[in-house]
Amino acid sequence: MVLREDLPEVGEIVVATVVEVQRLGARVMLDEYKNVTGYVPINEITSGWVKNIRDYLNEGKKVVGVVIDVNKNLRSVTISLRRITDAQRKRKLIEWKRTQRGYKLLEIVAQRVGMSLEEAYKKFGRRLESVFGSIYRAFEEAAMNPNILKKEKFRGKWVSVFVEVAQENITTRRVYIDERFYITTTAPDGVERIKNCLTGMLSVLEKEGYENVDVHMIYEGAPKYRIRVIAPEYPLAEKVLKDLKEFMSKCAKENELEVSSERVVEE
Repeated sequence: MVLREDLPEVGEIVVATVVEVQRLGARVMLDEYKNVTGYVPINEITSGWVKNIRDYLNEGKKVVGVVIDVNKNLRSVTISLRRITDAQRKRKLIEWKRTQRGYKLLEIVAQRVGMSLEEAYKKFGRRLESVFGSIYRAFEEAAMNPNILKKEKFRGKWVSVFVEVAQENITTRRVYIDERFYITTTAPDGVERIKNCLTGMLSVLEKEGYENVDVHMIYEGAPKYRIRVIAPEYPLAEKVLKDLKEFMSKCAKENELEVSSERVVEE
């Protein structure tokens, strides 16, 4: 797995491993970041009174929490385990496991084209994350639509290998539907308003408790934004898209945005 070299931001949900349990808290290492340590104060473990910290934490345990403070100089963060919901915790763990799986598949691609994982990530993995949201999602997309990488203007001998690995390893039957949104505004801070409404769509998944559903956003150049809903079956995908459109309609009204949309049919 390629570890991130930056630092998490306050409010970010992270996965960590407990390395030392102390009397008033626990030291952890962040699993997704390179050389970033963390500390969980005893009063941030649970909302109730903690009589014995080892009833909750032990060395080697994986924990999911939200970053409440960042020390850039020490590359250290303070984490709260009690300030996130069970749904947030569950979703983060699923995301983290998918990330690990994605990197393992990327390593297979790298080996087949004669690269190291780090070289593959620098050459095309980072851009895959940027376009598709995650490496694993890129594999899912490639398994469902072998031409998607070429459509996104990826080039190189690795492309056919990537599709090959995707089709060999992604066996979950998933379907997707696309909706293209046209969003405009004359507000001076319009870009930020649009961004807030688009990212806010993801809260719908958590609020409604949807499982095994992903939403992928593709920027096609203002004012066009494509929303892809990936689900186990079409009725569920349609239901999720309906909820997303309702959210966008409400958010657009509150932020004085003009919004229209149309279904995208692959040629």
